Amino acid sequence: MTTDDRPEPPYLGDETGTLTGFLDFHRATLLWKIEDPDADWRVEPSAASSLDEVAHHPRRKLSRRWILVHLIEETARHNGQADILREQLAGVTGE
Repeated sequence: MTTDDRPEPPYLGDETGTLTGFLDFHRATLLWKIEDPDADWRVEPSAASSLDEVAHHPRRKLSRRWILVHLIEETARHNGQADILREQLAGVTGE
């Protein structure tokens, strides 16, 4: 996968499209960094669900919005860690 193959998040999308767009971008970035374009890590959000819907966690209730933003945050963090490993192993970093 090249950087040009990564999906761009929509600039004027609705809330769900923007959030899932950023998650797709960061997942594609991680795949690009580890050079495994055949991996299929994508999880499709349910089209019928609302981001305001509450998911029950053992200690608290969380909105689907919070869960999605947390996935984006964690995926982006792993991209940074992948950069460090790639630089140490190959002497190059991603963008």
